[in-house]
Amino acid sequence: MGALALAIAMAILAVWPTSCTAQDAPSERPSALFPRLYPNPSGLNGMEELIYAGDLLATSSLFGALVADPSPTLSEKRRALADPPVARALELMRAGLAKPIEPPRLDAEMLILPYAHLRNLGRLVGHEIYVRFADGQTPRAHRALRDGLNLATAAQRGPLIAGLVGTAISAQVVRAYSMHLDQLSASDCGAVLTVVNAWLAVPDRLAEVLRGERRFLVDQASLSMPGTPVHRDAITIIAFLLDTMAEQVRRPPWQRKPLPPIEGEGPAVELARSLAPVEALSRAEEAFQREMGRVQVLGLHAAVRRFRWEHDRLPASLDEVKPGRLGVDPFTGGPVRYRLTGRDTYEITVADPRPAPTPSTAP
Repeated sequence: MGALALAIAMAILAVWPTSCTAQDAPSERPSALFPRLYPNPSGLNGMEELIYAGDLLATSSLFGALVADPSPTLSEKRRALADPPVARALELMRAGLAKPIEPPRLDAEMLILPYAHLRNLGRLVGHEIYVRFADGQTPRAHRALRDGLNLATAAQRGPLIAGLVGTAISAQVVRAYSMHLDQLSASDCGAVLTVVNAWLAVPDRLAEVLRGERRFLVDQASLSMPGTPVHRDAITIIAFLLDTMAEQVRRPPWQRKPLPPIEGEGPAVELARSLAPVEALSRAEEAFQREMGRVQVLGLHAAVRRFRWEHDRLPASLDEVKPGRLGVDPFTGGPVRYRLTGRDTYEITVADPRPAPTPSTAP
């Protein structure tokens, strides 16, 4: 019981701050994971390349210095990207993302380490986006945006920690790209919309994470908890809670019901209450909604700017850009808020009270 609760607590505490803070903490330098996770690699699972890419990043002193510096220069970013293990890591990441992704089966001791690797790959993609824009390589910046969002989705094929790391990666990548909206041409805006709409077409990200959390819970229970009826019943109760939430999150967020409390009495119920990561599940759901909002807002910026190039003016409302699904606020189901703030400036916001509106100047 203690080992299972500790594993869940460590997972949430380890990853949550990275999904909601603006600055990245210094990168971890984990030991080589690939031979430990994949002693007999299949070559068919893209996660193998992702983990090996993370191992390569851990060998690069230039990459380590890059993520430890809160304000690295463009020259430092270029040097890190040109470092052979870093360049090879990007190649492997892209090769892995082109394959089916299956998450590793992890015990409590190994749970955090692979996701630290994936988080570092997300940081690398964010720096790559900056360099590509600085060097006028906008198509390569688009590719990095696509790869970063796909990396986030790949990371989310696992338990709760995987979902939160994925939202942290997408936040890093979208933030890095959004700093350069003024550099987009009309065709660039169309490319961004293609990337964003492809990302939106992937269904049930949070439901996949909940299924992964259920598998992890059952696996760890079989390894670390006594096989008494009380313990088995407690795990059954928590698994039912996760199944219930997985069904709920298939609905739009504004149509979901709150996660029901664990009701009843008896030792199994009390044990289930003490183990169930209810607060963490609620925070994860919020993180996924914010992720949806960030990506949609990026797509809307591209749509507004493409309209600006076509008509030499900003749209009076989002209706003029025909936003479709992009225009639906993931928190309320109503329209995303759009407001002109000047002749060449506007605001786009979703209902999440945490982020502050950011004015934007059209190209």
